[in-house]
Amino acid sequence: MTKKVQIMPKYSSRIFIFGFEGVQLIDISGPAQVFSTANMEQATPPYLIDYFGHEGAIVKSASGLPIQLNSLEDDVDGGTLILPGGPGVASICRNKEAIKLIQKVGERVNRVCSVCTGAFIAAEAGFLDNKRAVTHWRACANLKADYPQVHVEEDPLYIRDGHVWTSAGVTAGIDLALALVEDDHNTLLAARIARRLVVYLRRGGGQKQFSDPLQLQFAESKNFGGLIEKINEFPTYDWSIEKMAETVGQSSRTFHRKFLLEVGKTPGEVVAEIRCSIARNLLQTTKTNIDHIAYASGFKNANNLRRALQRQYKLTPKMIRQ
Repeated sequence: MTKKVQIMPKYSSRIFIFGFEGVQLIDISGPAQVFSTANMEQATPPYLIDYFGHEGAIVKSASGLPIQLNSLEDDVDGGTLILPGGPGVASICRNKEAIKLIQKVGERVNRVCSVCTGAFIAAEAGFLDNKRAVTHWRACANLKADYPQVHVEEDPLYIRDGHVWTSAGVTAGIDLALALVEDDHNTLLAARIARRLVVYLRRGGGQKQFSDPLQLQFAESKNFGGLIEKINEFPTYDWSIEKMAETVGQSSRTFHRKFLLEVGKTPGEVVAEIRCSIARNLLQTTKTNIDHIAYASGFKNANNLRRALQRQYKLTPKMIRQ
């Protein structure tokens, strides 16, 4: 009887994901799923994912789920190192052996990437010296204070500075991984992966960390929450300063001043963000033509919508629909 020989796939790139006690699970699973899906989408799987660490074979994530880690062989030659974040980051930054291992791997790969507060590990290892970087918005001030040699930017979803990539909080790691796939292959493959994962939007790195609804929610407006909900519900209404002021029973001047103070944006900026968010959702989820989408989201015409999307997301309607 002839014995079948199992032919192992030939991977073109290796992904080294560092794991540790107290790691944020989605910082690992998000990017890993993107690369795994890339393997499903291609006839020849392009990525081999290695999960490694300096501790035992099994570590517990911050959410309690155990993660199996492998010992890293000495054959690291190219590929991508990914440093996730999580509550355990501070302990890693104080661990000389862990940092030494990360530096060793980082010197041998083509790209060093961090997700969320994994930027602190990257900074401690020296990868971010004199480089632009981003982390979760809540941690930006601490990153600046702890590592003054790093040029921290607070708004972007991810930043590429040479061979070093850093990303903002949590799901921004998925955006980062999609950008890495696009850099390795092409936009079409990245778009197919995004669609397969039902990712709402393959966002560019220059976009802000907050999604529009999240940013408005973050404002935690006590006095204007009802107004913001109405704008969301009826975007085609005439939401002029006068009309909004009338809705909340204030003079136009008092309304503008109090709204800006409480929400952190002008009333006009909030209206524009809500309308752009609605238009973006329609572009992503329907085949409706742009003129109808412009009207449904509160813009006078398609040209006004295009200009608004460019200002808000630095994207065209065509790019959003990819």
